[in-house]
Amino acid sequence: MLEQSGLTRLAMGEMAGAADDFTTLADYARDQGRLEDEAQALIHLSTALSWVDRERCLAVAERFVTLSRDITGNPLQAHVRGNWGYWRVLFLGRGDERAEALTNAVATARQAGDRERLSLHLARLSFFECLRSDYPAACRGAEEAAQLALELSDAHSFLLSQYYLAWGLLHLGQWSEMRRILSQGLEMAERNEHHRWTVLYQLELAWLREQAFDFEAAREMCEQAHEQARKIGRPYTESLSLILLGLAHLGLDEREAAFRCFSEVAERLERERSLMDWILRLLLHDGLSRYWLAQGEFAQARREAAALRDLAASPGERTYLALAHRTLAEIAIANQQLDEAENEVSLALAALEGAEAPLAEWRVCATAAQLYEQVGRTDEAADHRRRSAETLSRLAGSLSEEEL
Repeated sequence: MLEQSGLTRLAMGEMAGAADDFTTLADYARDQGRLEDEAQALIHLSTALSWVDRERCLAVAERFVTLSRDITGNPLQAHVRGNWGYWRVLFLGRGDERAEALTNAVATARQAGDRERLSLHLARLSFFECLRSDYPAACRGAEEAAQLALELSDAHSFLLSQYYLAWGLLHLGQWSEMRRILSQGLEMAERNEHHRWTVLYQLELAWLREQAFDFEAAREMCEQAHEQARKIGRPYTESLSLILLGLAHLGLDEREAAFRCFSEVAERLERERSLMDWILRLLLHDGLSRYWLAQGEFAQARREAAALRDLAASPGERTYLALAHRTLAEIAIANQQLDEAENEVSLALAALEGAEAPLAEWRVCATAAQLYEQVGRTDEAADHRRRSAETLSRLAGSLSEEEL
């Protein structure tokens, strides 16, 4: 009964109540000497705490990892390591061994026919695939996870998988499909009165608006989402809403407002040290580098772009790696350091080689065209200008006229 109560609260977004249920369940299992039940309760507890108390989430994760050392020859081992790897990457940064642990958790659950765990780990693995810019693989995994979750009536895994699926579709440039997926997710979130997921899906819709140059609509949606995020007290959601709001302000050339948004997130990051979702740092550094460049503050812009480059290079996130090199190229162009600009453009184009990363491709190619025109390489400039326009046309074509 405690487990079912906790899972129901989890599906409805009542994270504090879910955490109480799973804490009581873990204590009871420990008193009864039921090691595997205690570990499973702690795994559920870490999921609830990830929304409200990240320090405690990682502390609980360390507890179930320690417990699992006494469990041998059991699929629970792979489940534990997969959960631990996910939390570590989400909050502290990517590591190959952590990605491998989650991949093994997927394989173990599939072999055991454990569809509930398979759905959860597939959804989480899609996040890893996004980090290394394999957006097609991320979307395939998230789609399978969502289908399994629907069959199992598992609202939590369904909502998680739809979120990462939409993230992958945005970066892949399949925007009409992204809108369809977000509509499904919003319907499920609202049916379960899960306000946290509702706000997150609304933010992904706002992000799509921002990428499609509808900056005023994006600004309005982000302002509303930020107000809701403050009420429910979700650090990730508040930070994402502020970053996307800052990007919308930049699109409208409202630089002071953009900087206020970015600064608030940066201050929170410093205050909370490393426990802000790692992937949000990519968006923050990108936004700040663009802001400082627009202000003509090249040293600050270079610092933020270099931070973005280094962060994206670790997992091989090609969209943001290419965007970092593009910003560095634009800084060099502004300072008439054309040799350096050519090097950065070459690195940006190399990052896109063999990747499907249209959000970066059209921007990088536009910068390359500008540079090559300036140095007299007119044929190359024309080629990159055409490539930029074609990529933008594909992105626009992924939306119907009613969605534009």
